[in-house]
Amino acid sequence: MVQALKGNPSALRIAGIGLGIVAAMFLLNSRYPNLLRLAELKMFDLRMHARQRRKPFGAVAIVAIDDKSIRELGRWPWPRTVFANLVDALNSYKAAVVGFDMVFSERDLESAAPNLNGADARGDAPAPAASVSNDDAFARAIKAQGSTLIGYPLELDSGAAGAITPGFVTEVAAPAPMTYTRVKIEGGEAGEVRVPLPRAVAYLPNLPVIDRAARGSGYLDTPTDSDAVLRSEMMVIRFGKLYCLPFILAVTSVYANGAPTTLRLSDFGVVRASIGPVAIPVDEQGRMLVNFRGPPHTFPYYSASDVIGRRVSPAALANKIVLVGAAAVGAGDRWSTPMGADFPGVEFHANAIDNILTGDFIQRSDVTAGLERAAAAAMGAIVIMGAVWLPASSSAVLVVALICGYLAFAQFLLVAGGLFVGVLFPLITAFVTYAALTSYRLYLAEQREKHLLREAVSKS
Repeated sequence: MVQALKGNPSALRIAGIGLGIVAAMFLLNSRYPNLLRLAELKMFDLRMHARQRRKPFGAVAIVAIDDKSIRELGRWPWPRTVFANLVDALNSYKAAVVGFDMVFSERDLESAAPNLNGADARGDAPAPAASVSNDDAFARAIKAQGSTLIGYPLELDSGAAGAITPGFVTEVAAPAPMTYTRVKIEGGEAGEVRVPLPRAVAYLPNLPVIDRAARGSGYLDTPTDSDAVLRSEMMVIRFGKLYCLPFILAVTSVYANGAPTTLRLSDFGVVRASIGPVAIPVDEQGRMLVNFRGPPHTFPYYSASDVIGRRVSPAALANKIVLVGAAAVGAGDRWSTPMGADFPGVEFHANAIDNILTGDFIQRSDVTAGLERAAAAAMGAIVIMGAVWLPASSSAVLVVALICGYLAFAQFLLVAGGLFVGVLFPLITAFVTYAALTSYRLYLAEQREKHLLREAVSKS
C-alpha cells in the first residue's frame, strides 16, 4: 500500500491531507474538550428516547401529592396532621422505608381542628389532643414508623461573596445530616481540604422535633447541565468537614439494612462512590448519570388521599421504598429531563434509586472515552482510504455506511451494556475529513480538466 501511494503523488497528497485533518480534529478536541459537550448531551437525550421503556425493579412506589389529593384533603400546603395520618397509613401498609422528597423547616401554626365526626378534617385518623402540636403529631408518627427519611437543601458555594439565604444556617445542628460511612483519600487524610468537590456554605435543616424523630436526612440538591436539563444525581457535596449523603443514597442504605456507604477521593476528584458491594459510576465531580426507565409515570403512583383512606392494595406498598413528593400541577418540583420537559422530581429520585438497587447504570469513564477516540481515529482512517482508492460515489456510500454503523454500535453499547460512548466526535471527524478530501479531489479533477483543455487548445 505504501509503495502504491509512493507511485501515485495525488493519492499521497490526499492521504497526507486526510491525516492532517484527523490530527487537527484530535488537537481541537483535546484543547477544547467542552466544545461538543452540550451537543453530545442533546444527542444523549435523543438516544435515551430511542430506547424501549425498561420495567423498574419493583421496590419503589410513589405516593403523590396530586390534584386529586388536594381536592379531597384541602388546599396545599397541608397541616402536619395530614402527613401524620399519611405516615400512620404507610406504617399500617408495612412500607419498608418512607422518604419525604420535601422539607419541613418551618413550624406548622395551624391548629388541629376536629370535625363533627371526631376525625381530622383532612384524614381518617382522630385529631390529636389540643396539647399536642401538629409538628409533634407528625414527629410521633415518624418515630412510630421507624424508617422515615426527610430531605433538606444545601446552599452551594458559588464562589462569590454574598448573603446566606434566609433560614439557611452555616453551622450543623443536631442531629446532623447523614454522611458517608467511610471516606478514603488516596495519599492523604479524610480531613484534608484539597479534593475539588462541590461545596456547600449553608443548609436548611428541618425542624428539630422532626429531624430527631426521622431515621435520618439526605440532601435533595441535583445538578442541571448548562441547558437546564436534569440528567444526573450529585452523589456527594461537602459541607464543612462533612461529606454529605444524598437523599437517594440515604434511602437506599436504610432499605438495605444500613448498608455502609464508601467514598474514595483523589487529588483530581471522586474516584468511586459505593453502597455495600455496589460501585456507583460517577465523574470526578461525583455526578451519576441517571438511567431513566421511561417517561413520567413509569413508576407506580398512588394518591396520598387514597393511601390515607386505605383505598390502595396492601401489596402495592408492603416492603417497598415509598417516596412522598409533589406531583400536582403548579405544586413545583417539575424538571426538564431527557425523558420529557415536565418530569416530577420525586420520580427522578425513584429512577436513581432503582439504578442503585439493580446495579443498572449508565457508565461514562476513561474506557468509554478511549472507545470514542479510537472510533474517531478508525473512522478517519477508513474515510482517508476510501478517498484514496474508491471513486467518489463509492466513497460517499462508504461514509454513509460508516456513520450509520457507528451510530448503531454506540446505541447497542448504551442499550445492552449501559455504556455511554459519545457519537459526535467520531461522526464529525469522519464527515469533516470526507468533506475536505472530496473537495480536494474535485479541485484536482478540475485542475486536470483545465490542463487537458489547455493541451487540446495548444495542439489545435
